[in-house]
Amino acid sequence: MFVRRDLLVVEVHGTSMSPALTPGDRLFCSRRSPISVGAIVIRAAGGETPGYHIKRLAALPGSYVNGRLIPAGYCWIEGDNKATSADSRQLGPIPVAELVAVAVGRLCREGLVDVTV
Repeated sequence: MFVRRDLLVVEVHGTSMSPALTPGDRLFCSRRSPISVGAIVIRAAGGETPGYHIKRLAALPGSYVNGRLIPAGYCWIEGDNKATSADSRQLGPIPVAELVAVAVGRLCREGLVDVTV
């Protein structure tokens, strides 16, 4: 993992975001980009688990998900692979403050940036 004040490069290690992301993919992330529904976001793992969780932002405060209102200061995140993802479907709304960055591109194996994330 590469970290700078405003930039972050994160490597995918699990299958919770497949088929969009697979293990070994590297994401170029910005700590300053605004979040929006559909974006791939990086959440600090927190607790005793170091690292990050990579998920898709599904809802912002004031939105409803499955009849549930997302309260102020919270969001709803989901992995693309429902079978392997631990996300808001099990944990409920997540504090927006736990989101540390937004993916803005994918680093290709050749070293070029693919901005179609």
